[in-house]
Amino acid sequence: MERQRALGVSAITAFCLLVFGCGSDPAPPKDQSKTNKGDGHSEHATDHEAESKKAHDHEAPHGGTLVVFGEEFAHMEMVVDETSGKLTIYFLDGLASNGVRLKTESLTLLLSTGEKRETITLKGVENDLTGETVNESSQFEGQSDFLKANHKFEVHISVLNIKGVEFKEVKFDFPEGNEAHDEDEHHKESEATGKHQGTEER
Repeated sequence: MERQRALGVSAITAFCLLVFGCGSDPAPPKDQSKTNKGDGHSEHATDHEAESKKAHDHEAPHGGTLVVFGEEFAHMEMVVDETSGKLTIYFLDGLASNGVRLKTESLTLLLSTGEKRETITLKGVENDLTGETVNESSQFEGQSDFLKANHKFEVHISVLNIKGVEFKEVKFDFPEGNEAHDEDEHHKESEATGKHQGTEER
């Protein structure tokens, strides 16, 4: 009788070890550091950089040089015909897609390279299709022989009023413009903000 009881206990113990793993050590936890590649801050920074680049990625609709005013408030596009020395300027919105009319009949620009300086006056262009007039237009044209011989120069505009906002002492290099420079500065500010936020959350 005692032998049968002992055999029964042994059988139950063996069954328990086989099915439930009684008495065995618990399985070690998975190493999360190997499965979670990177951290939330890095992914967030990457997404922010991509969105920032997309937001600032503008193309000149007429193939010219873009100049940005303010924080994407408006744009100016310069198109130069080196053969005739003709300069055409288009004023555009923050997305550089739609025209923005200026309430003035002329624009004056100072062009300079080294010791050479040239002042050029552009007149408003009338457009029957859009209803624009010489006194309220988004397009201005002018001509100068300076543009035939000089293809890289600095542009200086003393004052410019766009949609009621006055911009003074506007300077930029042609044909570079300032759109790329503005994106670089915005990118640096975004990087600095991301690093600052990461430090605070730690």
